[in-house]
Amino acid sequence: MEYNNNFLPLNDIYEVSWLHYNGIEANEVKQGGRVVFEVPAIEETYRLLREYQEGPTVPLLDFVRALRRVRARMLDVRDGNGKRNWSTAYGNKE
Repeated sequence: MEYNNNFLPLNDIYEVSWLHYNGIEANEVKQGGRVVFEVPAIEETYRLLREYQEGPTVPLLDFVRALRRVRARMLDVRDGNGKRNWSTAYGNKE
């Protein structure tokens, strides 16, 4: 599969959950039995990924909500249940 220069492929559900928590939404792409997340390749994404690598302090329950949402989406795509219209407000900072 070829990737568009406008998207960055990620395999780490925790990184994707961190991005989701901060308002960056990912597209899920099924590749065989795996799901790869594509996030916008913009400066904000790279800034948040650097921040994630530094080990930021975040409210645990808020992050767990974001993780559960991303995992549910991943399992839906992996199991062939199709894509749903997900709210971007769930688990995000405002």
